[in-house]
Amino acid sequence: MWDRIRQLAEDSEENRLKIRKMRETFRPELIDGIHDGTRAEALTRGMETVQRILSALKSFGIDPATIEPAHGPGHWARDYVNALRLFSQLNVTSAETFIGFVAGSLHDVGCTLVYRFDEAHHLVRHAEVAALLLEFLFELGMRELIWLINRSFTNKFCMLSNSCD
Repeated sequence: MWDRIRQLAEDSEENRLKIRKMRETFRPELIDGIHDGTRAEALTRGMETVQRILSALKSFGIDPATIEPAHGPGHWARDYVNALRLFSQLNVTSAETFIGFVAGSLHDVGCTLVYRFDEAHHLVRHAEVAALLLEFLFELGMRELIWLINRSFTNKFCMLSNSCD
């Protein structure tokens, strides 16, 4: 299992094509109906989802404590708290609350497999590895969020940062 997870961080043609497909298949309507409850319920579900994902990572031996200090546990804790503060107050839909909280909390999860400060030498960087890693976890049983990081966050980040292929 660990070998399969490590392969997600490789600059392989397979990984590059998966990322390209994720970017090309994003459509805003994918957000429709992802969470029909209240914003508070969406935030609670988002917190539960982040905890489940972190537990799954831990069960596979992926330890945030091994990441370089700039993106390690302290950084993740700050991202979580900032996402919680932001989406507790932001005037957005419940679906956007859920997506934004989970993506905001986990956007650096790829740093568990890719050294963040060596990205200039790689095609598959930490954001892309995060998408591939979370897709892998979702296929193992967390499928209800597969599009979240893969098709929504990665693509929105790509569009906002003008860093698309």
